Amino acid sequence: MAAASVSTRFLVLLQDFSAFRKISSWRSAATNYHRQSRLLCHVAKGDGSLTLASLELGNNSPRRSGKSKATKLEGSFVPEMSQGKVRAATNYKVKVVKEKKPAEIVSPLFSAKSFEELGLPDSLLDSLEREGFSVPTDVQSAAVPAIIKGHDAVIQSYTGSGKTLAYLLPILSEIGPLSGKAKSSEKRAEIQAMIVAPSRELGMQIVREVEKLLGPDHRRMVQQLVGGANRMRQEEALKKNKPAIVVGTPGRIAEISKSGRLHTHGCRFLVLDEVDELLSFNFREDIHRIIEHVGRRAGAGPKGEVDERANRQTILVSATVPFSVIRAAKSWSHEPVLVQANKTTPLDTVQPTAPAISLTPTTSEANGQIQTTIQSLPPALKHFYCISKHQHKVDALRRCVHALDAQSVIAFMNHSKQLKDVVYKLEARGMTCAELHGDLGKLGRSTVLKKFKNGEVRVLVTNELSARGLDVAECDLVVNLELPTDAVHYAHRAGRTGRLGRKGTVVTVCEESQVFIVKKMEKQLGLPFEYCEFVDGELVVTEEDKAIISRLFSAVAKTKQYELVLSLCKQMELQGIAHSIYTLSIVINCFCRRRKLGFAFSVLAKMLKLGYEPDTFTFSTLVNGKVPEAVALIDRIVEHGCQPNACTYGPVLNSIFSALSLFNEMEAKGIEANVVTYNSLISSFCKAGRWDDGAQLLKDMITRGIASDVVIFNALIDCLVKERKLKEAEELHCKVKRVDDGMKLFREISLRGLVADTITYSILIQGFCQEGKLNVAKELFQEMVSEGARPDTVTYGILLDGLCDNGELEEALEILDKMHTSKMDPGIGVYNIIIHGMCNARKVDDAWDLFSSLLPLKGVKADVKTYTIMIAGLCKKGSLSEADMLFKKMGEEDGIAPNECTYNTLIRAHLGGSGVVASVELIEEMKRCGFAADGSTMKMVIDMLSDGRLNKSFWSMLS
Repeated sequence: MAAASVSTRFLVLLQDFSAFRKISSWRSAATNYHRQSRLLCHVAKGDGSLTLASLELGNNSPRRSGKSKATKLEGSFVPEMSQGKVRAATNYKVKVVKEKKPAEIVSPLFSAKSFEELGLPDSLLDSLEREGFSVPTDVQSAAVPAIIKGHDAVIQSYTGSGKTLAYLLPILSEIGPLSGKAKSSEKRAEIQAMIVAPSRELGMQIVREVEKLLGPDHRRMVQQLVGGANRMRQEEALKKNKPAIVVGTPGRIAEISKSGRLHTHGCRFLVLDEVDELLSFNFREDIHRIIEHVGRRAGAGPKGEVDERANRQTILVSATVPFSVIRAAKSWSHEPVLVQANKTTPLDTVQPTAPAISLTPTTSEANGQIQTTIQSLPPALKHFYCISKHQHKVDALRRCVHALDAQSVIAFMNHSKQLKDVVYKLEARGMTCAELHGDLGKLGRSTVLKKFKNGEVRVLVTNELSARGLDVAECDLVVNLELPTDAVHYAHRAGRTGRLGRKGTVVTVCEESQVFIVKKMEKQLGLPFEYCEFVDGELVVTEEDKAIISRLFSAVAKTKQYELVLSLCKQMELQGIAHSIYTLSIVINCFCRRRKLGFAFSVLAKMLKLGYEPDTFTFSTLVNGKVPEAVALIDRIVEHGCQPNACTYGPVLNSIFSALSLFNEMEAKGIEANVVTYNSLISSFCKAGRWDDGAQLLKDMITRGIASDVVIFNALIDCLVKERKLKEAEELHCKVKRVDDGMKLFREISLRGLVADTITYSILIQGFCQEGKLNVAKELFQEMVSEGARPDTVTYGILLDGLCDNGELEEALEILDKMHTSKMDPGIGVYNIIIHGMCNARKVDDAWDLFSSLLPLKGVKADVKTYTIMIAGLCKKGSLSEADMLFKKMGEEDGIAPNECTYNTLIRAHLGGSGVVASVELIEEMKRCGFAADGSTMKMVIDMLSDGRLNKSFWSMLS
């Protein structure tokens, strides 16, 4: 008795918690308090224990003893007592509401220790025991008694907490052979329960759960009506089996309902699983039709009261329950309750927030949705994020899987079009994987899911909708290859792992520019997202400050990472990390590289304001900034096929000499120039065609004792080659190769330990090939190999282009074989050169074999240039029909858009073959794509107009 009294007093002290929260607004707090106290005292007079059975919610019938199987549920199901209270927000519509008596709700104080305490019939308990379930989860303990008592319910709990059984158990306890009621043996005339799911996979998953509980003898009691299956067979099964329970997708249910084959007016239960997804625009029309027809007796008006027109029990289920779902529940249900783990709350106490006059959701509404999102996340999850470039994300996924030794992985992307590419790359790296999306069809999706659940597929690459409600308890890792649109969608993705109390990991792979989105989700969810890296096959968590500085240094070490560096520096400021002279110099460098010199000099002013003295690196960076600005004009002129002249060189040289004035200012301050400073200026003079000025700077550099590098000599050689001073270039190249201590270059310049590199040889080989001196180019290539300067793909491409242009195709093919033997990937550029050479040599059949057989065998994807070359070759051969077929295949099957050259090549071929009609169609298509006829096409048309083979209307259409 003493123990019972202590237990009672302890529980009375807990009256502020959710289990003792006042149930109705019309009763006073004191009345409610004494009512609960009397109830607890009554319970304590028994055996002092407080269970669902002691509150008369259990099954009173005696249960035979027997050895139970071990439960499949793992982890702890200790309840979390919530102290928060749901406040009613002011409704934005002013209307008179008739006061009504609130529903009597009993919230469970603790999770039930067994299913027997939930008041389920013996036959259903036997099925649960047979399937290995012995302990209900928190949400099942709360939902089953409420639904059995007849309440309409909104079930909200984190993904993997057992929500499916939470509504199936009370339904099966009322209908079907497991209910133990006499009427269950009668012939079924109408459907008694309808369960709606947003995807075929979730629907079939629910069907399998029902079939397991019903057993093999009663499987016909449940019927699937999902999309992707044969509709006629579904309708025949409905007529033949007369199922009591129907599980389907909105579209198929609405479709069969319209045909008059689905009778749901007498339906007692309507379940909307993943209701937040079902409320989306895609399902809105079908869901409203289902709501209007299910459980609605004949003769009830559409505008009648809810309790008059709906004779069903409505259950809405989801991991997240935003206010849009709550508003829908209030309009579709009668006195619904919100069921969460260990808590049942009247939905009348939760009101939607008044909308602000804005095009975006209100802050209160967004906060409410985020709160439900947080509650939907499994508690045993760990959240990480890592940074990767877009093209390296698949490799980051592979390293993540190996680092965590994950055996069942779901990788999410936003669009189904990209799934196949990810699967292809993973399979190429030796990882078993598959894609899951809506276009696979019924058999394909079922096969993929079966293989994934059986462990035959290690990585399942999918999009969000296809994986909605996907239940694979063994999934131990979720990877976001693309960021979800918001925190709510992140929760749905993350919920695929950590199910039923198991541990789970979520890794989000993002680009540097997307880190702020991850930080925003972290702040909204109130969960720690740890930054991680994959080092030596392990996942390493790095401190944020060190990670930013580390990535900053690594970005500087690479080329063309200027946007990344600026983003990292912005992160430093947001994180409150102080800049040093080194980081500020890096920022100046990046602004200069991006040709934003105004910003660069403003950072220099900030550096001086902070008391830092600019060093050689800073000044060299500013000099470098002037150089790209100076030569940008030449780059644009050359790209348009024009030659720079004295007029264009004027402003260029002015900018270069302004860089020189900055260089002189640097010397005046006593700061010595280094190789970076000279390198930039020499390169700029060479690009402007001022070889003598560049050589003079090199001489000055050597005189000052500053060690030069081969990059400077490459710039000088390139300048001479472009000016066609090949003899001087060759002599300079030899001097670079034979340089030794004491050896002078350009009369008095000495170099120590410098050797020509791959770029040096490539520049010279290209120059000799362009001059038609192929023998000299070959000798340089052989010398390059003997000197240990390994040729790269660019060098091979230059030499092969020269050989093919000179008609030496056999030798070009031998070099291609050497590339294959040395396991060097030629790339599509080299293959294009060979195919073009074959077509020019009128070996179109050999080119076709290379195009259609060897490229797919080598895993090389043809580009628009490959197709254009091949189409031109077929046209030269006279195979216009084959060229047309290849043109069609190019766009329709391979998804490669033709360019202007492709269209003009095919148009000229049809005009030459008297295919004027086909030419007209191609011209119209070309104009729709924004392309125009080139000079060769125009000349051909003019010639044909002069000969009278074309009329003037063709010219007006072309122009």
